[in-house]
Amino acid sequence: MFTMRPLWGLSTVAKRVPSTRCRRSTVRRRGTASNGCNAQPVTILTSIRAVSAIRCLSGAITPELRPPTIQRPVMPAMLRRRTTPARSITFKNDVNVMRYLLLCFVFLISVSTSWAALSRGGKLQGAHGDRQALPKTCRACHRGMNMSISGEEGSCLSCHGSTVNRTAMQERGYLGKQAGGLKNIEAELVKPYRHPVLDVKGVHRQGEALPEEIVNATRHSECVDCHDPHLVSAEAPFRGLKGRRVGNFIADIKDEYELCYRCHSSSANLPVDSTDKHLEFKVTNRSFHPVEGEGRNKYVISLLEPYNETQERPGDISMLSCSSCHGSDEVDGPRGPHGSRFRGLLKYNYEMDDGRNESYYAYQLCYTCHDRNSILGDESFSLHSLHILGDRSRGEAGTSCFTCHDAHGSQQNQYLIRFNEDVVRPAANGRLEYKAQGVASRHGSCTLSCHGVEHDALSY
Repeated sequence: MFTMRPLWGLSTVAKRVPSTRCRRSTVRRRGTASNGCNAQPVTILTSIRAVSAIRCLSGAITPELRPPTIQRPVMPAMLRRRTTPARSITFKNDVNVMRYLLLCFVFLISVSTSWAALSRGGKLQGAHGDRQALPKTCRACHRGMNMSISGEEGSCLSCHGSTVNRTAMQERGYLGKQAGGLKNIEAELVKPYRHPVLDVKGVHRQGEALPEEIVNATRHSECVDCHDPHLVSAEAPFRGLKGRRVGNFIADIKDEYELCYRCHSSSANLPVDSTDKHLEFKVTNRSFHPVEGEGRNKYVISLLEPYNETQERPGDISMLSCSSCHGSDEVDGPRGPHGSRFRGLLKYNYEMDDGRNESYYAYQLCYTCHDRNSILGDESFSLHSLHILGDRSRGEAGTSCFTCHDAHGSQQNQYLIRFNEDVVRPAANGRLEYKAQGVASRHGSCTLSCHGVEHDALSY
């Protein structure tokens, strides 16, 4: 008896198997052997069909009319489909998706639970905690890779930048419609004189040392150096920040100068052309603009109202801040010293070079608080007009206020007198000094050399 099985293609292979004798040849039509027939089923396979039969000793084959069992052909290994790598790739992708979904879930849980904690702890009590201003609250600033790509200032300028940026944030639901009155601070940060917010990125790192402690540290000024984004508001722009008062750090900033002193006082990395502003505003100096405290010179007759040496009446202004002089050059610009087109990041023009023609615009910074008519009328100094206007009969231009006055303060002299030694030189006797005649007097004497003219205790 033979069992035949097809291989790949049309060929067949026969295998010899022992046969059995059949004592009786009677076969039932339904395909089973008759009584006494010790028969064995034989399966014959071809490439076309499979037939089941019983072979007896007589050699007759009786078909079994049952459904054939078809064996799947065995293909050569080189032709088999390789599905394992595809399944592995799909599995890995599924794992990555699950990880991403898990991270999203953890993020949402952390945000929802931390919101209440931040609110209870005083965080998000400023402008950024207002759901009408920022409907999506935390997500307005913390959006995936937004901050790492554009830097922290990029996140801030999404709302505090151009009108295009604000409109895009409103359309995406991050910024409330009533917040359209925000100022364009980004435009300030590209002006000729500015805090270097856009110049340096990625300087805030874990364990970062403060600039004033390291001589070679890069001077920088990021948004968060002056504003705590969780606590800042229009009424309290410095809330949550640590400032500097008299060389020492303090926990809460009361006055604006305490913030400015972090970088503009005794910093180890002060530029060579910068000075320690605390030394200039010290209340122990002979004279100073009233930033740390009210001024010591009580007879400044050129002051315009409501400015006064002391606060004698309601409404008097006897104290100034750094941003009284430093800030945007635009009338409706954002508050604070972000940027200006005027040298020194000043709000108004101030000619500091010698040989300039006097005008209101040339010294607008000074004339904002001091009466121009009083200055040119020689009410406070008998030779004021001659120095400022120059001797026009001889074709000589005037000199700047900066030639004789330091707008911050003077350690040695009254009335902010501190000579610009690029213009004013020591006299032939080597002395360079000013002497006032009494505390309330508007008279004194100078010993110096200026524009080729010797002043040897020249009185006025």
